[in-house]
Amino acid sequence: MPDIDVDFDDEQRYKVLQYVRAKYGEERFAHIGTFMTLAAKAAFKDVARTMGMPFDRSNAITELISEKTIKESIKNREELKALYDTDDLVKKSLDAAMKLE
Repeated sequence: MPDIDVDFDDEQRYKVLQYVRAKYGEERFAHIGTFMTLAAKAAFKDVARTMGMPFDRSNAITELISEKTIKESIKNREELKALYDTDDLVKKSLDAAMKLE
């Protein structure tokens, strides 16, 4: 089914919604919400970048994330667990990434 992507200014968006509802009828009108999730590695890379971690370092740490989740990787990878326990920036980045994933 075709849809209309309504990426409009939040303050004026209601006008577009009112128009579409009136034009096509209530029975043909619906709000559809979408959401995204981030995989473990992508979540960490995004957080590390925003926290100012050097690119090469974040890539090396990302390679240590081998499980489906960051929490599992910390538990199962001794090298990642050691970094988590000793490096404050790594800990903060991994903690934030776990919230995002």
